[in-house]
Amino acid sequence: MSGCCLGQAVTVGGVTGPETPEQCASRVEVASDNAVQLWGGVRFQTSTGVGSGNFGNLIGMQVSAASFVYYTNAQCPTYSPNQTGNGVSVNLAGPHFEPDGTTLATGTLGVFIPASAIAQCFGTTPALFAASMSITRTELGSTVVLAPLTSPGTGEYYTVTSDATGVRFYFPNVTYSEPHYGFATAKGKALDRSSVTFVSLEKKSGEKLPKNGHWKVTAKAGSKVCVAGTSAIFGFAKGTCSYSVAALTSAGKVSVTKNGTFSVK
Repeated sequence: MSGCCLGQAVTVGGVTGPETPEQCASRVEVASDNAVQLWGGVRFQTSTGVGSGNFGNLIGMQVSAASFVYYTNAQCPTYSPNQTGNGVSVNLAGPHFEPDGTTLATGTLGVFIPASAIAQCFGTTPALFAASMSITRTELGSTVVLAPLTSPGTGEYYTVTSDATGVRFYFPNVTYSEPHYGFATAKGKALDRSSVTFVSLEKKSGEKLPKNGHWKVTAKAGSKVCVAGTSAIFGFAKGTCSYSVAALTSAGKVSVTKNGTFSVK
């Protein structure tokens, strides 16, 4: 790409600031004939990163894209359906046309959100989130709700699969210049009825940690009432939630386990 000057002052929406990588890429309307599409993946492990938000809730999330630049943003748990900076989002950027100047440049996007992040961000299981989610694409101030398709068609679409480990999305025909993809629930709200923090359940167990040990809190596998996130258990249906609190040694061995229940109303 040519003509980019990262850090130069630009004005977007009346706000002036340094140019971002995706703004730079989107200004290059035609790709050069030796352009190389970049592939990469991101695994979030801390609460810091590009943009605002709590990336600590997205441990294990992965993103890959055939694009010139991309980054992710997270404000979790928040559930804005229009995804203007809230929820889980991915921004991409690249030249609008191929080197011939008329053929639209296309790429791909793949996103994996693990079960614990689904619980923490949306208060539910991967299967229920996949059945009640909303994915939007925003560019140049226009937002479109995308439709899932299982075979190629016209326009932009995605495929989605879910299992016990999480939800996987694949967008096979991304166009540019600067699309923004948002992931939220269809109604823009969390799907849990109530939640209980790991800390409160650890205290309720009455146990003490071994020296240099750590806690492990889990919900009953396959529960139709509750699911464990990264810092709390979320109840998404009426009933009794069964959970376990284990005190682990520094070597990761279970010292003691206490089981318990709480009601989800």
